[in-house]
Amino acid sequence: IELEGSGTWMGASPESVEGFVFVLTDVSLRKEAEAEIRRLAYRDALTELPNRTAFAEQLDQLIEDSARQAQPEHWALLFLDLDNFKQINDLHGHAMGDHVLKVAARRMRGQVQAEDVVARIGGDEFVFVLLGADMHDGAVTAAARLISKLEEPILSHGQSCSISASIGATHSGFYTPPDISRMMADADRALYAAKAAGRGCHVVHDPGSAAAPILRGAG
Repeated sequence: IELEGSGTWMGASPESVEGFVFVLTDVSLRKEAEAEIRRLAYRDALTELPNRTAFAEQLDQLIEDSARQAQPEHWALLFLDLDNFKQINDLHGHAMGDHVLKVAARRMRGQVQAEDVVARIGGDEFVFVLLGADMHDGAVTAAARLISKLEEPILSHGQSCSISASIGATHSGFYTPPDISRMMADADRALYAAKAAGRGCHVVHDPGSAAAPILRGAG
């Protein structure tokens, strides 16, 4: 139970106080409702992952924290898109499509550290912030691990379907100082390159490499 109280003195004047009335109000239900409203505003209803709004706030906080650190922690930014997800809805129905998204979200969350950020920002679009990821192969290793896990068959009510994912990534260490708008654009660009390369591919964008600005890896 959570209570709020208010009180007032009783009397004809401040000099002639006759008593004090204190009222306690049970605000538990109101607090629970406020917490639920906040949860719905920041959580994806289907997968229970943070949504786009929550991701934006978490990213802003990460940038603020990094700016205060003498040696800011590096991190990788990954954009993930399920390949040909519309076909699952068309072939198996939307109930199966929703089940696939739930299973995929659980698998994604299970492949990263507890402090990392995983959010659903669109229908079959997800984004990751991997804290402490190595600048040279951290994003590549994580992308390959995610793609491999997502390719495991998904079963539901006697039906089985397989999915694959494409990933575009970049790393904060490539940017001095980290420029989140540019990183988002570069990760998105890398995602398009990964999807163009074929199912189950990942691409890491390195803006500092003039010879090979986009480093491509197989899924």
